[in-house]
Amino acid sequence: MVDAVVDRLYPQDSAARLRLVHADGATTDFTAADFISGAVLSNIVDRAKKSAIKQFLAADRSVEAKGLSEEQLLAAAEAELRDQEDLVNTADPQEWARVLGAAPSPVVRVERLAGGAR
Repeated sequence: MVDAVVDRLYPQDSAARLRLVHADGATTDFTAADFISGAVLSNIVDRAKKSAIKQFLAADRSVEAKGLSEEQLLAAAEAELRDQEDLVNTADPQEWARVLGAAPSPVVRVERLAGGAR
């Protein structure tokens, strides 16, 4: 289970999920790994646990539905990454560029890239 989530958060292909477009025309791409922190990992675990509990209760507390599944962890990881992307889109993009170490040129827009979605 852990390997599957790590592979999802840190993929070998490193497809970009977001792109910052700077005033000078330069772009900076960010992968899922660029958004990972201890808080994000904690949120993923909390989401997966909540999903497992809901599924267990919906199954009338069946023994077969007990526990956490890989699918629940992967769904939680994807949901959390989408939320992180939304934060970048709604927050000050210049501040995100500074925090993530992007080029110092002013950011004119943030683009969500289709290649990052799975």
